[in-house]
This record gives sequence, structure tokens and C-alpha cells, in this order.
Amino acid sequence: MQNFDEYIIQGEPSQKEKAQIWQTAIGLQDVDGLKVSDYLIETAKENIEGKITIAEVKYRVDNYYKQSENRQTIENRTDEADKVSANIAEILSEKTFSFSPAEIANQTVKPRRTIENNVKKLKELQIITRIGSDKTGEWKVVEKI
Repeated sequence: MQNFDEYIIQGEPSQKEKAQIWQTAIGLQDVDGLKVSDYLIETAKENIEGKITIAEVKYRVDNYYKQSENRQTIENRTDEADKVSANIAEILSEKTFSFSPAEIANQTVKPRRTIENNVKKLKELQIITRIGSDKTGEWKVVEKI
């Protein structure tokens, strides 16, 4: 994905990490056949550059789709991809986090099975790892050197 390559190759360590998180979050939508909007890409770049937080990204994306001139974008389903990408980026930004596929499915329009498949992909790509038991453990973002 070329949108964030400049940050991954030439960015500061914090920019590189954020760019990889966004690339993963958006890539997971692409695997499901969903495309994000150019608006999300530009807003994610502001987050990577440290101008805004992920919370601000989520706020801006929500407001973007509330505006009437962006309704046609909703018909193209970029709204779902944008919002889910922002949620995934927020989760991956945490060093450790707890969730269940059922919790995420309840917060999104994605079926639980889709969430489980995405978690499996993140584990296979060695982006996350499980610390502790299945019932009481947490997920940890694998730190790449």
C-alpha cells in the first residue's frame, strides 16, 4: 500500500509505527473488499504527523459522513471502511488491549466470524500476540525491530 510508504521508509520512529498501524487497519478493509475514502487517508496522515489524535480522526470521519454532500460516498460503503479502519488503528495503537470478537461485532456492522478471521490474519502476520489465557489474557501488539 503506497499511501504511507514515505512515513515507513523515511519517517521518525513514531511516524513509522503509526503508518504501519494505519496500513494494517486499511489493509484489513481491503481484504474484505472495502475501500477507504481519500478523506480518511488524508486524515490518517495528519495523525501520523502528530497533528491530531486518533480520537480526532474518528470525530472528523463521523462528521464527514453526517454532511449531506457526502451521502453518495456512504452509498459506496466507504463510510464503513473508514470507521472500522479508525477503530482498528485505535486498538492497534494500544500496547496491550482486551477484546472479544463478539464485542467488536456488536460495535460494528461486521459479523463476528469476519472479526475472528481478521484477528486470525493479524496473528498470522505476527502483528498481535496473545498474552495469558483465552479467557483472562490480553492482546499485545508485537514490537518489530
